[in-house]
Amino acid sequence: MKLFSLGKKLNKLRGKSSSYGYYSTYITKDQPVWQLFTEFSHYIRAFECNPIVNAVISLRARFFANMKFTLVEVDTNEEIIKGHKRFKEFERLINLLASPNPLQSTWEWLKFSSINQDVFGNSYDYAAVPKGYEDRFTYEDVNAINNIPPYLLAPVLTGKWLEATEKTEIISKFVLTVDAKQRDINTNQIFHRNYPNLKMDNTFTQGESLLKTLARPISNIDAALESRNVIIRKRGAIGAWVSDAKDQIGSVPLSELEIKKAQKAFEKYGTLEHQYQQMINPIALKWQSTVPPIKDLMLLEEISSDAIYIANQFGVPEVLLKTYFSGATFENQEASVRRMYQDTTIPEAKDWLTGFNNFLKMGDSGVIIKGTYDHLPVLQSDKNESADVTSKDSARLMDMFLKGAIIYDNWLTGVGLPSDTEIGGKRIWDLTPEQIAIITNRTLYTNTNEQQKIKI
Repeated sequence: MKLFSLGKKLNKLRGKSSSYGYYSTYITKDQPVWQLFTEFSHYIRAFECNPIVNAVISLRARFFANMKFTLVEVDTNEEIIKGHKRFKEFERLINLLASPNPLQSTWEWLKFSSINQDVFGNSYDYAAVPKGYEDRFTYEDVNAINNIPPYLLAPVLTGKWLEATEKTEIISKFVLTVDAKQRDINTNQIFHRNYPNLKMDNTFTQGESLLKTLARPISNIDAALESRNVIIRKRGAIGAWVSDAKDQIGSVPLSELEIKKAQKAFEKYGTLEHQYQQMINPIALKWQSTVPPIKDLMLLEEISSDAIYIANQFGVPEVLLKTYFSGATFENQEASVRRMYQDTTIPEAKDWLTGFNNFLKMGDSGVIIKGTYDHLPVLQSDKNESADVTSKDSARLMDMFLKGAIIYDNWLTGVGLPSDTEIGGKRIWDLTPEQIAIITNRTLYTNTNEQQKIKI
């Protein structure tokens, strides 16, 4: 009975009840108070209530969701669009990528997927396929794709994994639980993305959220915001006029009569037209402030400092966060956006696309799903600069090749092109005039001194 009562007391100390369970704060004496991240409700609360966590994760989601899907034929590198010979074959998939499910646009679906992975450490996309196709579906059979919140889905493990070569050998099925109703889902129908999990227990197939390692900065931000709110709401008296009169013993307190005289004198001063602005008081007084300025508490600095920890953990340049935006110019903001795409969004999107292509079994079709961000204006300047650099490098290498200083392959690889297996190892004097003309795209003369023009 005593143990039961103690358990109830501990639950009260841990926090107030919410619709998701208990909040993640707990009470200790003279000790730091950190957020708990042991239940799904704790992660939801961090995302919903902490503005820095929400800003960082939402920013990542918006960047990721800006991806533009295209279908590309592997052999020819041709984009499959209307009019392409294989368009009819892939029209269903093109429509699916443009509208993955009845409730979400592609942008909304990708954002939701990204947010779930960042908040919970896991993202589960479910492919709806005709009955009987659960084990053998391909991109041709998928009717819709929905992202399932991780707190609704649980894997059922087989107990085997070390020798497994298929996912179904490790996870026998997933169980979806909504409103106390359960439904089994075929393992193959789930596209699972996750962050690393170092624990080898019954959760080893599930990722662990990065928020767990950020419990301390998240707690500090919550405490700093709470302190600012308390000061604003319950500031109290901002200060006091106290007696400045002294005798041989020390300060002399004001009498009731002196207080009344002082109050009456104060009525003459203020900002109205009939009031004085300069104060002359018949009683010796001095001002004593009782509330320190909020800036002296360094609360904003604390929020900014902890925001950097959170931004760095998620690969977001800190300059993109408003709390650390002082002194930022348009140029370094734009540079930070490009850095975000190049260092975080694009590498993660490439890995996601590899998994997504495998999930839809695109391998045998000779076509892959590509996702790019080249259409974004902020990346166009980089593309133009890169093209300009490549052009200048090509001109320099071409000049060196024409002078015999380098072989043809040096020119090709120097501008990012593959080697030429036939003539790549040759210098200009080892080539025929026809080959030189093709390479340099200009009119040359033959060795017979005949002015025979070679048309390219």
